Amino acid sequence: MKDLEGMQTMRTLANNMAWLLKCILLGKEHGIEMPDAEEKMLTNFIR
Repeated sequence: MKDLEGMQTMRTLANNMAWLLKCILLGKEHGIEMPDAEEKMLTNFIR
């Protein structure tokens, strides 16, 4: 609780997440669909 900057960062994150969830809900109510996900490409960086 003494980390004021950290607490502010978490409040900002929570507010932004709440806003995004509201946007997603409104989008669904108005027929806006989520974009299609791309097929995953697995790569191997170990050689």
